[in-house]
Amino acid sequence: METAKYNVLIVDDDADVRSVVWTFLSMGGHFCDIAADGTDALKKTDNKHYDAIITDVNMPKMNGIDLVRELRTRSLSLPVMIMTGFADEQSMRSIASIGVQALIEKPFTVTSFVDKFATMMKECSTYCQ
Repeated sequence: METAKYNVLIVDDDADVRSVVWTFLSMGGHFCDIAADGTDALKKTDNKHYDAIITDVNMPKMNGIDLVRELRTRSLSLPVMIMTGFADEQSMRSIASIGVQALIEKPFTVTSFVDKFATMMKECSTYCQ
């Protein structure tokens, strides 16, 4: 059975995390772009269609929560996975309030990341047409 291939934007200020996530997804046949912060990510979404965004929470210029809020004001209802190493109660409430489809805590394994991404995309298949 052939698996769907997606255009994914990976947003994280840590180049190593961007590289690891890019590798995980590319090995699955997905097409990936990267952005170092939310501001850069918004510019990229102005010029290209993405099927999903994977973003860190804590970044300079524009954090992941503000990025998702801005995407939603632009009526971009694509699936979003949040990566965080700081899952405190306030962050979790903010994440839940913005309509994020998946959350993964750093550090994560290849298997847990790939499974979480696949589940998110399957559940959000109406967004990924």
